[in-house]
Amino acid sequence: MEDVTRILNVELFPDIEELEEVVVTKSRRRSKQELELDYNSNPNLIKTAYGIINPETAAYQVRILSEENISSVNLCILDVLRNEFPGLAVTGDCINGLIDAGLDTKSSNLITRKGEEGDVSESEMRVSVRGSSSLFNDQSVIFDVDGQILTDAPLWILPSNMKRVAVLSSFAASTKYGAIASGGVVIINTNSGSTYPKSKELADKARLRNNKYLGDALTSKSLSSSVPTYLQELQETKSIEEAKKIHKFYAPRYGGSYSYYVDVLGFFAEKWNDDTFENKIVQDGLLYFNGNPIALKALAYVHQANGALNKANELYKEIFIQRPNYVQSYMDLANSYRELGDGKKAASLYMRYDYMVKKGFLENDSTAFAQIMNREFNNLIMLKGNEILSKEAKTHVLEEDFNGTRMVFEWNDSEAEFEL
Repeated sequence: MEDVTRILNVELFPDIEELEEVVVTKSRRRSKQELELDYNSNPNLIKTAYGIINPETAAYQVRILSEENISSVNLCILDVLRNEFPGLAVTGDCINGLIDAGLDTKSSNLITRKGEEGDVSESEMRVSVRGSSSLFNDQSVIFDVDGQILTDAPLWILPSNMKRVAVLSSFAASTKYGAIASGGVVIINTNSGSTYPKSKELADKARLRNNKYLGDALTSKSLSSSVPTYLQELQETKSIEEAKKIHKFYAPRYGGSYSYYVDVLGFFAEKWNDDTFENKIVQDGLLYFNGNPIALKALAYVHQANGALNKANELYKEIFIQRPNYVQSYMDLANSYRELGDGKKAASLYMRYDYMVKKGFLENDSTAFAQIMNREFNNLIMLKGNEILSKEAKTHVLEEDFNGTRMVFEWNDSEAEFEL
């Protein structure tokens, strides 16, 4: 039988190779400012009390869980760690832990329970990254919550308020925290807390990443291969008479949808610019446009694309009448007036929207949309404020100074699915 020992004497021998001259032209390390600017859009970054950790450049393993992957069935951080991070030894119960820790779950008020029976001891509620069978370190983890170091699990933080959760299990990862973190570190970034103050300077995040063109733009040939058959044949025509014949042939087959008339109108308006025939196309499809805001908006887009701004404006007025309680109706009509150069009417619509929301006539159920409306109004004041408002009124209305590039994407059907 072999001699079995629990101690292994491992001897390593150096392997040295001489390299040729090496010139370093680029570093993958990023500055603190770049990481801060990229934090909100990059779910793989985690904020700690000692700066932002980027797993791509870290010399140790970092397991990060973003808010999209934090299940709503979890009640506290113990459940999140138990259910989402395999390999962690988690003991303790969220509900009993909250009660025994001094949180009244019915009234959500902190109460004092020190010295009472039933307190949760350290051995009953613990998180270990190496398990209880570790020979050299059986210490529980510490918690880094928005830069604040805690030794007890922050049970009061709701999973819905957790932006990101990360686990540092190696000694190399937790060395900055000192001996107290010898059992590992659990990092929690909340939606309401921030380690760093927000910068007031506008940053162009597109310059920081994914800004290399790979030559993968769609070509005209690839686009034309995916269009309907009737459009392919129309695009190959040499005269307007030939195009009219193709339209006459396909109208009975595909004319049961407003999309057909929108496509055909766009083709004739762009290639032949025959106003009389364009009006006929709209009249033919009138049955599908009347009372259909989605179809009317698609038709307005065609008019806008071909410079018929007055026709588009009339359509947006009709959509506004059909959908007076839609915030998008206000924005579309206001933007149409801006294209016509009528800044006063556009401003009146923005202000009317704000008034309707404040009075409760319009439901302000979308914080993001309210910000867009505010940004559009501020942009109008910045560009045309001297023409439509007095200097005092402009100063009173203007809320923010926007110096970046505005990119607007619009679509007519809210049920459409696509990736932007």
